[in-house]
Amino acid sequence: MASWIRQLPSVSVHARTIRESHRATAVLSKAAGEYHRVEDLWDGWKWRLARDPRRDATPIPDVEPTTYLIRTALFPDAPELTILFTYDEDYVDIIAIRVH
Repeated sequence: MASWIRQLPSVSVHARTIRESHRATAVLSKAAGEYHRVEDLWDGWKWRLARDPRRDATPIPDVEPTTYLIRTALFPDAPELTILFTYDEDYVDIIAIRVH
C-alpha cells in the first residue's frame, strides 16, 4: 500500500432486520406504479433505519411500545415518505407508510 494511503480501522455496525406490515407493503407496491424512484428511496431508508432507527425520528408520546415517526426529505423525482415504526435490538417493524 502506498505510504500516503491511511488504513482505516475496520468497524462493525449492527444492522437490524426490517419487517414490513402487510399494509406498508401494499402502500409501497401501489406507490411504485406512481413514482418510478420510490423503490430506490425505500431501499435507502431501510438501510438507514436498520443501522440507526432513532436518528431524526420523533417518538410518539404515551404509546407503548415506543413508536416513532420519521418523515423523509424531498428528493428530485421521488416522493416524500412518512414512516411509522417500532424497533428493538434485532428488528425494525414498519407499521405504516404514507407516500406523498
